[in-house]
Amino acid sequence: MCDTFVLKKSGKIFFGKNSDREPNEAQILEYYPGQVYEKGSRIQTTYLEIEQVRETFGIIISRPFWMWGAEMGVNEKGVAIGNEAVFTKLPYIKRSVLTGMDILRLTLERAENAESAIETIIKLMEDYGQGGICGFEDKRMSYHNSFLIADRERTFVLETAGKFWVYKEIEDFYSISNRLTIEEDFDEIHPEAIEFAKRKRWLKKGETFNFSKVFSDFLFTKFSGSNSRWLRSYNLLKNNYKDFSIKSAFSILRDHGREEYRPDSHLIADYICAHGGNIITRKATQTVGSLAVVSSENNTDIWATATSSPCTAIFNPVSFKYFPELGEKPDSFFNKNSFWWNHELLYRETLKDFPDRNYVYKKEIEIVEESVIKKYYSEDINKDKNFFNENFRIAYDKYNEWYDWIKDRNIKKRPNFVFRKFWNGQNRKAKMDLRI
Repeated sequence: MCDTFVLKKSGKIFFGKNSDREPNEAQILEYYPGQVYEKGSRIQTTYLEIEQVRETFGIIISRPFWMWGAEMGVNEKGVAIGNEAVFTKLPYIKRSVLTGMDILRLTLERAENAESAIETIIKLMEDYGQGGICGFEDKRMSYHNSFLIADRERTFVLETAGKFWVYKEIEDFYSISNRLTIEEDFDEIHPEAIEFAKRKRWLKKGETFNFSKVFSDFLFTKFSGSNSRWLRSYNLLKNNYKDFSIKSAFSILRDHGREEYRPDSHLIADYICAHGGNIITRKATQTVGSLAVVSSENNTDIWATATSSPCTAIFNPVSFKYFPELGEKPDSFFNKNSFWWNHELLYRETLKDFPDRNYVYKKEIEIVEESVIKKYYSEDINKDKNFFNENFRIAYDKYNEWYDWIKDRNIKKRPNFVFRKFWNGQNRKAKMDLRI
């Protein structure tokens, strides 16, 4: 499950997303330069080989290690996209189609602005369909997709149900989660969507067409916890609109809804900063990657943790020109030489008594991050390759230092049995010598 938001203010556009998936489904933050291909070239996506375009843009993406497509990303033209799983009444096609993540990556490679991104997504859906097996261990997981799209001037939300789509432009702020959000107020809609709904008797005579009401699957939408997360992110955007900054974006992605939060204290995934907790309702609900972007007329600043759980991690800037070195690319097994997995040792040690252990280093996250922000926006700093690498090296060392701080700390309140059993199982699968 995931959450994505966008906010327009004073010539700037802020974009943020948490990617929530299975706990051992490590996410790779990476850069791919633009390329020119020979005519007739083809590209292998997660499940489907398709025709490649003549030229692609450079992209920075965050993707689950096992799939070709990406959960979120930005291209060199300043287009940022995040997708969400949405659950609808229409059947899911599980073979020979593009996943929503494939569509996102292909669109970043091909779209020079937000408007052309919408056109690209719709065309890809028409040509190849959407769906596929989208889970790592859960091979039954399939869904449709919604997309939040921003460039340096405009923002849009596009939502889908099977082959049907609807979109509208956003004027101030918006957030999406694992549910359809567009109701009666849209700019464009698939030409057959309304008539289809009438034939299925999902739209009764005399009713006003409401895309969300007509196409949403109630059960999966309800138990995804999406409504709570969606309302929370919307209200945070609304309440902080006047003084919104990149730090505000980080804060939303770290939000637990209350001051003292325990990840074993709730049944469903109803918090933006998501933590896995059980094998039924919170198996694929761990935030495994976070991205924040701020764009203006001639500039795009990209910030990422390159880790799971942003409440235990540091956001650092990344660059197309000097993309940072993040060690060995992660997979589903613990690897100290991987930036993502090195942080995971700190995170999972913190889970033994989350409020107390997170408190030990929470303030230092703010101090380190404040220093990085100040340096990044200083005109006196040379933002070269060493600058971007050094920030992540400091973060790597801090995670090890904080782990040493907490590993022998007395446990004040141990998590409940179900939570411990879930995480101990995840640790065994990841070949981590750690018990919660």
